[in-house]
Amino acid sequence: MMRSFKQVAGVAAMCLTISLAVQSVALGQANVAPTFTNLTDAKVQLWNAGLTVVDTNASITDSDSANFAGGFLTVRVLGGQATDRLSIRSLTTLGNINVLVNDVRVVTSTGFQSIGTIVGSIPVTGATFLRVNLKTTATPAIVTKLLRSVTYRNQSTTAVSALKTLQFRASDGDGGLSSPVSKSIRVGSFNGNYSGTFVGQVTVGGFPSTIPGFIISASQNKVQTTVNGSAVTVALPGLLAEGAGTISAAGTFSALSSGSIASLGVQVQFTGSMTLNPNGTASGSGTWVIVNNTSVSGSGTWTTSRPAQ
Repeated sequence: MMRSFKQVAGVAAMCLTISLAVQSVALGQANVAPTFTNLTDAKVQLWNAGLTVVDTNASITDSDSANFAGGFLTVRVLGGQATDRLSIRSLTTLGNINVLVNDVRVVTSTGFQSIGTIVGSIPVTGATFLRVNLKTTATPAIVTKLLRSVTYRNQSTTAVSALKTLQFRASDGDGGLSSPVSKSIRVGSFNGNYSGTFVGQVTVGGFPSTIPGFIISASQNKVQTTVNGSAVTVALPGLLAEGAGTISAAGTFSALSSGSIASLGVQVQFTGSMTLNPNGTASGSGTWVIVNNTSVSGSGTWTTSRPAQ
C-alpha cells in the first residue's frame, strides 16, 4: 500500500513538473519588440538641397531576436507633402548599406550580402511609407546600419520653413512590433533679414582708428543682411552701401560691399559661414577686409543673426 502511494505521488510530482515546464515555455514565448534608441541627432536641411541622412546616432536592438527575418523597417513623414522625399543612402565602401534597384545589401569583403527588399521604389513621396522587408541576414547591427542610412530631402522650389516629423517602426519577424518612434527635421532657408555688428580697425592716410570709433557712431555699427535663395545683400549703415554676394548650401558666406569711409570709396570683402539651426534661427560670423584701395585699409570681424522664421 505504501509502495502504491509512493508511485502515485511520484506520478503526480512528474505531472506537476511537466505542467510547470509547459507553463514556463508558454511564458517564454512572449516576444520582446525591437527598441529604437538615440534618435536624437539634431538635423537641419535647406529646402531644395541634397539628401540629408536622418540620424547618424540612431540604433535598434532586440534582446530576444538574433535577426529580423520576416520583419520590416518602415519610415514615413507624418502629414507628408508632395515635396517630401524619403530614400536610402547607397555606398560602396565596406560595411555600409548599398541599394541596387529594390535590393538592400550590405557591402562585404567579398561583395554584397542582401539583407532586405524595398517595397515599391525609392525615393518615396509625401506621406508614403518607405518599407524594407528584412531577411535572415538582417541582424540588429545590420538593421542599425540601415536605420542610419535613411535619408530625407525637401524638393520645394520656393523657400520653406517647417518642422517635419518622421515616424519609425520595426518588426523582428517573431511577433515583436515596436511602438512608433518619431524625430523631427527642421527644413528652412537662409532667407530673411539679419542684423549684427562688426568690429576692427581702419587706417585712413596713415591714421588708424577702431570700429566702432570716431568714423561711425556705435548706433551705426550694424551689419544688415538679406538673403534670398543664395543671393546675399549686405548693408552696413553709416559705413557701407549695399553690396551683393552669395551663400552656399553648406553655409559658406561671401559678399562684396561697396561704400565709403571718411568720404573715400572702398570695397569690403566679407567671408565667413552661416548656420541654420534646428529651432529655425540662423546666424553667421566671419571676417571683413577692405580691398582694392591704396589709401584706406582695414579689417575685422562680423556677426549677424536672424530670428526664427
